[in-house]
Amino acid sequence: MIRVRALYQTDFEQSALTSPSCALPMLLTWVDFEKSWESRTSWRLRRAIDHVKWRVRIDVVLVGRFKTGSSFGHMGMYPFLLEVYKVEAVKPLGSFRPLPDAAKSRK
Repeated sequence: MIRVRALYQTDFEQSALTSPSCALPMLLTWVDFEKSWESRTSWRLRRAIDHVKWRVRIDVVLVGRFKTGSSFGHMGMYPFLLEVYKVEAVKPLGSFRPLPDAAKSRK
């Protein structure tokens, strides 16, 4: 199990994690939600995830299992998978305080 803060983005046949500091222009981690994730997540956060608009990135903190060694997502185009166990936070892009490394790089 890991806890990750990232940008979550959905679109037609897309459910993926990204980061503003990623060197690669493409999304590499597919996001899938375990069958019982909703029972471990508050209703406000469930609602926020369920109402994410396509092509709009949101800041999230997710807990889940990170998997590799196969192909995931739409047409198997993603080399990594985060299987979400629960959602801990959802905020509009830019609402979280910067991560410590990001704050240092701005100085």
